This record gives sequence, C-alpha cells and structure tokens, in this order.
Amino acid sequence: MTFIYKYICLFFVVCTLELSVFAQQDIPENTKQKIAEGIEHLQNARDYSDIVYAIRDFNYAVRLAPEFPDAHYYLAKAYSFLDGTIYAAINEYQKYLDLKINPADSLSVIKEIINLKSKLKNDLNFIDGIEFTATDYGIYIKQINYFSQNFDKVDVGDKLIKLENEKINDNYKLNKLQSLFKKTTKNTILVSLKNSEGNIYNTTLNKAAAEEMIIYYNETKINSGRIGISYQLKSDTIFVTSVEKNGPSFKAGLKTGDKIVSIDKVKVNTFQNDYAKVSAKLRGEKGTKVSVDVLSKESNKITTIQITREIIKLK
Repeated sequence: MTFIYKYICLFFVVCTLELSVFAQQDIPENTKQKIAEGIEHLQNARDYSDIVYAIRDFNYAVRLAPEFPDAHYYLAKAYSFLDGTIYAAINEYQKYLDLKINPADSLSVIKEIINLKSKLKNDLNFIDGIEFTATDYGIYIKQINYFSQNFDKVDVGDKLIKLENEKINDNYKLNKLQSLFKKTTKNTILVSLKNSEGNIYNTTLNKAAAEEMIIYYNETKINSGRIGISYQLKSDTIFVTSVEKNGPSFKAGLKTGDKIVSIDKVKVNTFQNDYAKVSAKLRGEKGTKVSVDVLSKESNKITTIQITREIIKLK
C-alpha cells in the first residue's frame, strides 16, 4: 500500500483545490456528498479496503448523476490506484472527456490515459481483474481484484487447464497465454479451471482487459474526428445534453434535448450502456460521415442526420 500512498496524497491535494469550485456547480447535493466521502476515504487510505470504499462512493455518485463528468473523473482516479482496474480507469477517463466539452485539463487526462495504456501493456499478467502466475506445475490464479466479474466465481490457487479449445499444460508460459487472448476475436473467452478439490469448472474472461493496445483509447483515436456533443447514455437512446456551437453536430442540425436512437443503423440498445463502444462508433477519421437516427425534441419525429466528423481542438 505504501508504494501508492504518495500518489493518493497528491491526488487529495488536487481534490482539495478542486472541491471549492466543484461545490459551486449545479449538481445534486447527494452527488457532491458522495464525491466528498470518496475523497475522504482516499485521504485516510491505509489499506486496500479504503480504496475500495472510495470507488464505491464515486460509483454511487456516477449512478446519481451519470451526466456529471467530474464524477467519472474521480472514479477514474480511484480505479487507477489498483491493479486489475486499469481498463476501468481508462473507460471512466474517456467518459469524462466525452461528457465535458473542451475541459481545461483535457491534455493531462489524455496523457494519463496513455500512461495507463503503457502500464496495461507492461502488466498483462492481469486479465479481467485476475492475476495469473506461471509455475513449474502450470498456470495458477495468484490474485483476484475485488472488481473482477469473476470475484465470487474463482479462487486464488485455482489452476488454468483450458482456454477455449486450447489445453494449458504445465509448461505453458504467460506470454503465450497473453498472446492467445489478444488473437482471439471474441469479446469473452471461455476458460476451464481446476480448484483445490480437483473439481473442474468453466467461466468467461473479458478479452478487453487483456488487450495490449486498447483501440478506443490509442493516440490516433483520442485525437480523431469527433462530432462535438456531450451526452448521457440511456438503455436505448443517447440523450444529447449539449452541442458545441459551430461544431459538426451543430452544423448538421442536432440540438440539445434530442435523442439518438441509432448510429449507422446500429440501435443504441446493442451497445449495452457501454460509453467506450458508443464513443468508438461516433468517432472516426476527419472528414468521414456518421449517420444518426434522431428523435427530435421539437417535432417528436425520428429523422436521419449525416454528420461530418472534424478534429476538435482541445482547449
């Protein structure tokens, strides 16, 4: 814990400076309270559980006000302190950038995303919040992050014996395992493990956490063409919370309060509330077009709008 303590202290100093501004913003009081509680947990962090409590507080703030970008920022910071949640941290930073048009700290956030990518690249033994270790007797689970979707399904010491159709023998190396994950085209990968009692069971791992390079957040994607909106992602619509003046969406006629129901004929509900997937679909090369079906706030009718992506300079 001591190796990240100085970073938490630095983060707390920054948070203290920002809270005076943040407290004046027009957001629900209970959201402000949860963020303040999360910062307090980080300030007093002495072990792993304190960071977990902070993440819970920030997650709760995000649920209370999902359109408030700073809640995603604080959650990203907290995630970045733990092994196995780097992908989650990057995802929350991306939501922050998507929700807050031209944030003053955009360049520093992008730099942090790139740093986290580098850390993820150099720490690929963490896959979907589970750390594997190679021994002379095979590959075993060494550690399980609290936020892994498999936290209650797997156990430390369980042995990996099969990945999809590939048997994992005792001489298997971690780099070969990681290579298998990266080559697999599926989003989730079926694995078989053997517990301490000798029982074999199956579970799935999320391939995204094993990627060496995360497509949504590489440098070219971060600086790629955007459409110039802030939005709140609902189950079946993208609610437009603001449109950048004279930006691509503004020129195409998109207005605050409109609801996007599909992107290039792909219905919004297929993205399963994943901001990263929506962001990747909306962004693209400068000059290319994206087609969105929009439920107009004014007419209550659905129309198709073509938006030409542009490079939006970060201020």
